[in-house]
Amino acid sequence: MRKYFSIATVLISILFSLPLFAFSGGDGTSANPYLLANKADIDEMRDSVNTRATTWTGNKYFKLTANIPQPITNMLGSDARPFRGNFDGAGHSLTLNINLPTTQHVGLFGRATLCTIKNLTLTGTVSGGNDVAAFCGMISSSGTIQNCTSYVNVSGNTYVGGFSGDNQSGTFAKFINCMNLGDVTGNQYVGGICGDTGAGDSLLDCTNAGKISGHQGVGGIVGGDITDASNTNKIVSCTNIGEIKGDAGSLYIGGINGMGDENIYRCVNAGLVSGGSSVGGISGRLQDKTLQRCINAGVVNGNINVGSIAGSKLGTPIITDCFYDIQINKYKAVNNQDHSGVTGLPTHLLMDELVK
Repeated sequence: MRKYFSIATVLISILFSLPLFAFSGGDGTSANPYLLANKADIDEMRDSVNTRATTWTGNKYFKLTANIPQPITNMLGSDARPFRGNFDGAGHSLTLNINLPTTQHVGLFGRATLCTIKNLTLTGTVSGGNDVAAFCGMISSSGTIQNCTSYVNVSGNTYVGGFSGDNQSGTFAKFINCMNLGDVTGNQYVGGICGDTGAGDSLLDCTNAGKISGHQGVGGIVGGDITDASNTNKIVSCTNIGEIKGDAGSLYIGGINGMGDENIYRCVNAGLVSGGSSVGGISGRLQDKTLQRCINAGVVNGNINVGSIAGSKLGTPIITDCFYDIQINKYKAVNNQDHSGVTGLPTHLLMDELVK
């Protein structure tokens, strides 16, 4: 009996000493993250987040150790079990093939909270219903996406973006040095980086080079945000070089934001912007915020309420030190009217402003 008891004790001891997850290495700490070397590791991570009893409290760390070309078809994180953790792509790439056209919160991370995602490149396609993006369908609390690139073609209905579809108000999400090169298509609130932003969000040094298309609230960086009464949202040093296109009868189409409630500083649009109503080189509808040191070097076309800087405005926004190219644009600054703080310049002088 003692012999059997001793063997059982040893077996139990061995069982509890085994790693909880079957990754290619690591223990999930910041010093020794779980290592993801192949598709099996990604599947293990997905199952751990989505279906197991583990509580992801933000103290788990993951790191890619190789490009993984096999397509990922299922999301990590859901409404019931959002991804909470830290994901370091370490300069590697993942390929997505997620096709859930009637599902809400769709992306590599369907829903994420208290997360950091960095140094990751994504390719492929993502299709969903509402809250759709390559990286995070929704960020529901503090999250950061940094030094990431998307080549993913994204399509959805409402709140569709290259990096985040929808950020809940008060998330204080951060997007730093992110670049979108994929096409993003939707109906409402469609943006190259974010479909929608929440109070306290910030976008810094982000670039869109993809074609962004939709009907209402369409922008090269952010589609729309009409909820930030705190005056804390900001878009800083971001650039759009992609085509921003509204469909027939569209409204609120802008080179940087469509109908945003963000403060915008030192941003540049060099892409073609076209739509129906409230179409602007920087903002489709500029709300009661600050627009400072922004330049539109792209062509703007529309039918009603069109401006080389902003198509229309709500309230009394503060506009200072902004410029647009008068040689390629037939519309004046805001709603085809001159506006204080905005100067139209010929192309060669505008180039001088761009390098300042």
